Amino acid sequence: MKNLKILLISLISTVILASCSLMPEFNTYVQIYDCVHGSIEVQLKEENDSGIEFYIILHPDEGYYLKNNKDLYIINHNENNKHNYASYSYKNNITWVIPKSTDDKNVYILKVDRESKLTITAFFTKIEQE
Repeated sequence: MKNLKILLISLISTVILASCSLMPEFNTYVQIYDCVHGSIEVQLKEENDSGIEFYIILHPDEGYYLKNNKDLYIINHNENNKHNYASYSYKNNITWVIPKSTDDKNVYILKVDRESKLTITAFFTKIEQE
């Protein structure tokens, strides 16, 4: 009887461990290019089964700003995994991810699908003196 219990516990443990190792892993890669006249910070906001949300926080140098969100370039290089969690735009065979603005002009929310491979950069504009 004791051997049967040990065998049963071993069998259940093996099944649990094997099933955990067969679970798919989802990886999202974010690469931030050097920005001239500022920097970009990415923070995890929320993660769920559909996708991932990030805060994109812009840190322009003194005297510079992001003119509009079209100067924030976010490209998804993974064409195979899109489940419409994110907002996409397609131009010149490139998949652009469209961030959502917030009340803070230097903070955006970025929603991406699982297994996205992102490249982020921004072009900051000098503030014109009157």
